[in-house]
Amino acid sequence: MLRDYEQHWRLGDAAALAALFTGHGFVANRGGRIRGRNAIREVYQATSGALRLRAVAYEVGGGVGNIIGA
Repeated sequence: MLRDYEQHWRLGDAAALAALFTGHGFVANRGGRIRGRNAIREVYQATSGALRLRAVAYEVGGGVGNIIGA
């Protein structure tokens, strides 16, 4: 998933980035949390460039996975 995130980020594909999240998913940014696919897509509209992520922690349960990346 982190490699997909990196690829979509490089391409500036905000819709594909947002699709990686559940409807209740979120990402943290300097202003707090961006919650939900629509909000993630909106914030990432003008985002692209080099990005390399690593998983710091993860958990899976109930059909949902959580990844903390840096």
